[in-house]
Amino acid sequence: HIAPGIIDQCNSLFSSKSIIGKDSSSPVLTEDDLAFWDEKGYVIVQQAVSSHDCAAGRKAVLEYLEMDEDDEASWYKESKNMQGIMVPLYRNVFIDRNRNATKIKKAFEQIWNRSDLIVTTDKCGFNPPEKPGFSYRGTGLHWDVSLATPIPFGTQGLLYLTDTAANQGALTVVPGFHKILDRWLQELPENKDPRSASFLEYQPQPIAANAGDFIIWNHKLPHGASPNRADKPRIVQYINWYAPLDTVQREWV
Repeated sequence: HIAPGIIDQCNSLFSSKSIIGKDSSSPVLTEDDLAFWDEKGYVIVQQAVSSHDCAAGRKAVLEYLEMDEDDEASWYKESKNMQGIMVPLYRNVFIDRNRNATKIKKAFEQIWNRSDLIVTTDKCGFNPPEKPGFSYRGTGLHWDVSLATPIPFGTQGLLYLTDTAANQGALTVVPGFHKILDRWLQELPENKDPRSASFLEYQPQPIAANAGDFIIWNHKLPHGASPNRADKPRIVQYINWYAPLDTVQREWV
């Protein structure tokens, strides 16, 4: 069964009109939020998902992994459903509910300045604390986009399903790098691989936030999870709303 709103959204891609919801006049991001987004390249949407829906999403991930939030030993069991720190749980009633949360979609609409956006069907993540015999299984700072210039505008997003401290495997980004990336690439020595570069001099920033908070970042920012040196797992859900590819390409021609 396909929700009527999804049908309307798909139909809108083939018409000259964008579908704008009845709550489209209620901005999620303030002027200060948008100014921060422009300067730093990321923004936090606080309480984007209710505590109830957040807990349900967290439970869905743990059940998929056959783990118990209160049983530390279960966090380290081998699971065929783990890919590093990524969890390929794409469809679930609670995961879908978070994916289509109104507040998240509205924030993306403000950032893209359009409403004909498409939502990704993406993974979740589980990053348990490091301990003797178990080290961080994620990657370092990276990009998930081609570095062929000019790099078109794009976004990425992550929902914290757990309260996440800065040392708890928090999403880490290099603030403001979206403003210098193209020039930085052009100035690299010819034999230098940009994806192997160190960003320590640019002061990468771990983003601490609460369960239910949603982080949107410009895909030009080097980003990544980080080693979890706290005492609780970091559980997340990746969500992104983006413009139809052909319209983005036309705008950048």
